[in-house]
Amino acid sequence: MASLNINSLLAHIDDLRIFVTDSKIDILAINETKLDSSIGGIVRRFEILVDKIDSENNDFYLLGDLNCDMLHNRSNYHISSNLTNIFDIYGLSQMISEPTRITSTSRTLIDLV
Repeated sequence: MASLNINSLLAHIDDLRIFVTDSKIDILAINETKLDSSIGGIVRRFEILVDKIDSENNDFYLLGDLNCDMLHNRSNYHISSNLTNIFDIYGLSQMISEPTRITSTSRTLIDLV
């Protein structure tokens, strides 16, 4: 099990790739990560990372507060759609279907399991 606090995932993606390649871990938790439209190709890099983990033929779980609304956030629809495609390709499913952040003006599903 590993828990990493990465405030700027894009700036540290190579470090993360080396860590995943060199480590035999069952659970990887990444904290303080934000995916939004300013991050460019981060979803593609995320898919490469998932592919690497999947290629080891072990069960794995992805968890995180990605700040990417998987319910209906139009501002990051492209990112949530791409994440959904990645989940489908690797046989992953979102275990939470209700909003995880509720305010007086919004209801979002940003905590992914």
